[in-house]
This record gives sequence, C-alpha cells and structure tokens, in this order.
Amino acid sequence: MGASRRYNAQLPETMIVVASATLGREMAKAKRKAGQPATSAGKMGRPATSTRDDVAVKVDREVVGQAKIVAWDRGISLAEYITETLRSAVGRDFDRVVEARADKKGSGA
Repeated sequence: MGASRRYNAQLPETMIVVASATLGREMAKAKRKAGQPATSAGKMGRPATSTRDDVAVKVDREVVGQAKIVAWDRGISLAEYITETLRSAVGRDFDRVVEARADKKGSGA
C-alpha cells in the first residue's frame, strides 16, 4: 500500500486490518523461503536492542528531562545512563541492607 498516512485515515478500518494481515502473511512467506522461521517463537513487538532485562519505572518528569540531556551529551541511551547511575547507588544501599540484616541475625534478634 503506497498510500500516505493522510490517505490511510480515510480508509475503512476493515481495509487497513485486511491489508495489514495480508502484508504479514507475505512477510512470513518470504522468511520461510529464506530459511528463517516465520515467527519469532511467539514473541511480539520490537526485537530486543540489547541484552538487558529492562522494566518500566515511573520517574519525575524533570529528572528524566535532565537525564536525557546528560545521556545525549555522553552519546548513550537514557536507559544506559540511568542504569549506570543507579547501579552504584543501589549496589551500595543493597550491601548496607544485607550487612544490617546479617548483623541482626548474628546477634539473635
């Protein structure tokens, strides 16, 4: 479908769904011909861009805005910057918690 986004808005919804399903089948056929599996083992969505196991977290908008600028200046992704920044602080706090729990357990409390 060579229609631009402007024209897609005018098409009936069923036409868009049918065209999308047809395109999906054509892509699956092309992959099979190339010797690749037609699907990605049941996974949907974008392919992973890294090997990290990311999760969504709510962070104050102002902090995220500042972090985006710092990450951009360093030439890394926002996720990489936040992970790098949090890893040392969380690691330090985690060690303190584990140490405190071990002291409580060792003293019989």
